[in-house]
Amino acid sequence: MSKLVIKTLLTIIFFTTLNIYSNENIETISDSLLNIKQEIIKVSNDSIYIPPQIRVEKPCILDAKFKGDPKDFKVGMVIDVLPDSSITNIRIFKSIPDLDKIAKKEIQNWKFTPALKKGKTVLDSLQVIMEFFYDDSFEETKLDSIFYNTKRLKLGIETLNQIQNQHYHNLLKKLPHNIIRENYHLDSPFDYRNVLKIDGFRETSKYASEIHLLQNRLPFYNYDFQGNQLNLSNPDYFIPVTFTEAYMVLGDYEMNQLALSMRKDYFLGVKHLYGKFDFLAQDGYWTRTREKSANFNLDLIYHLGNNKFFLGTNIVNQEIPQHKLRDSYKNLNNLEVVEEKNREYSFKWESNFALIGFQTRKRSFKIDNSKYSENQKNIFIEKDISLSQQNLTIRIDNYNFDDFASEFNFNGKINQVTHNNILYFKNDANFSFFSKIFYSLHKNFSIYSEINKLEDYNTKFVGNKVNFKEKKALSSIGCIVKNSYISFDTKIGNCSISQKTSSNDSTLTFNYQFENENFVAEEIVSFNKSFQQLNIQFFHQFSYSHFKEGLNLPKFQNKSSIDFCYNLEHNNKLRIGISNAFCGDYFSLSENFQYIPQSNQTDAYFAIQLTKLFQINLNVYNLLDSNYIFGKKSLSRHYNFSVIWKFLN
Repeated sequence: MSKLVIKTLLTIIFFTTLNIYSNENIETISDSLLNIKQEIIKVSNDSIYIPPQIRVEKPCILDAKFKGDPKDFKVGMVIDVLPDSSITNIRIFKSIPDLDKIAKKEIQNWKFTPALKKGKTVLDSLQVIMEFFYDDSFEETKLDSIFYNTKRLKLGIETLNQIQNQHYHNLLKKLPHNIIRENYHLDSPFDYRNVLKIDGFRETSKYASEIHLLQNRLPFYNYDFQGNQLNLSNPDYFIPVTFTEAYMVLGDYEMNQLALSMRKDYFLGVKHLYGKFDFLAQDGYWTRTREKSANFNLDLIYHLGNNKFFLGTNIVNQEIPQHKLRDSYKNLNNLEVVEEKNREYSFKWESNFALIGFQTRKRSFKIDNSKYSENQKNIFIEKDISLSQQNLTIRIDNYNFDDFASEFNFNGKINQVTHNNILYFKNDANFSFFSKIFYSLHKNFSIYSEINKLEDYNTKFVGNKVNFKEKKALSSIGCIVKNSYISFDTKIGNCSISQKTSSNDSTLTFNYQFENENFVAEEIVSFNKSFQQLNIQFFHQFSYSHFKEGLNLPKFQNKSSIDFCYNLEHNNKLRIGISNAFCGDYFSLSENFQYIPQSNQTDAYFAIQLTKLFQINLNVYNLLDSNYIFGKKSLSRHYNFSVIWKFLN
């Protein structure tokens, strides 16, 4: 790196470190103010254990007969939170005789979130301190953190930290295609072609690839990846203090990034109003093509009894390379920049009866000096029907008030068999189907079968009118062997690919069709274990494809990583890790059988966590100086310095 960059980095480290030890908004708030024993959050090899939490807390108002300071009127209870969020078995451990009976009655009006273990809700106990207020004092004290349940405050912050620290990295492992990331920049050789939903709204584009749409939104949401659907949603945050996370990057090739996320309950002083603000700015050269963006997101969520209202705004202004478009518009040789603008406004109402949403979106692209736009209005209604251990979700979408689509999600459990089935149908040329049946033979051994079909059609406008139709079908069987710290997932199957490209334009007429069936196999190994102060995480995914004709997908793909974390005293940690992504050579169907050479990307990082809320990182990208990554000329070895800073206000 240049001397100027090094000097800048040293200056940031000095002043940032000075600020940490001179301000009390980090350790003072999280340790001195709360001053309670740290709540332990257990992390298993494949999921985070999240204890039960209070979701909605209703104030308990005293009448005139209770004399004294209301801060002294606190009843302590231990309750069992059932998987369906109801409570039972209320036990008093801190008693006020005149208030115990009232407390047991009032706690029934509170709402809870059950414990989550390995992705499933389970029964667990929760300790609650119920505070009572006079009518004239509650308004003054309801937002004061001194009178707030400090144990729940700390638990909520730590849980949020754990989820945010792990979800982004883990998701990229679980997605089916080879995806590499450089900070918040994502790249992949293929569209992963899963259904992407943002807070319940289906995110689609005729022009932008799914990996590009994912890059814009993933950093600021929790995810749930099931079947062929990736659902990004706002995490619940019932805490009246502001939580802010800043991620700042400086690096070679003029790489600068800033991701800022701020969230707060009691937003603008309004009770039960949750506000979330996100900002993502990127500028720099990736794969020798400049990319820059300034994306803004604002979400407001209001709870009113059993109703939940959502209002969202998303604004995107960016310049991207042409290879970030969908396959039918992609051009690996064309380094011309594509301009993208997006304006999106969403409203959603969730009740016990149904989920209803409305969204209007205006997105435009400037490709090869031609401008394309897509304006879409989407209204949907979604209804959950639950019977015993079976759940059916029915969804109807209406696009631009005339085009309908239906979605059915049927999942559940019968003894040791778990099933998940998703059908989406818009028309004969646009539908998808996913089905997975999972049978547990033993707590450490399971077998499954999986079917995933997709048919997609779009029209390409680049000089001439070109119709592009694609079909994909994957069927496989597999097994999983695992224990508390290691897991092996192996599957084999058949992949069928069909593409048809045609044009009836007066200046260009052709008809091309391609079909191929391939044998595919995949294995995934994950390891997560702690040895006293040292935690080791290892991940390896390897896939193999054998083709009857041609080479339209890589024969070998691999992605793997290993991370070491050494825990020191006073919340200090040292982290080091290395990752590798390999993609074999193949011929790209979307590029008229253009030959794509094999690529091999190796990255490494070193991080120092100085407090729970502050971490500095040094990343080395393309450690082995590879020439190509996914068919595009890659940058030589380069370095990024970044700071992650979380704080409470």
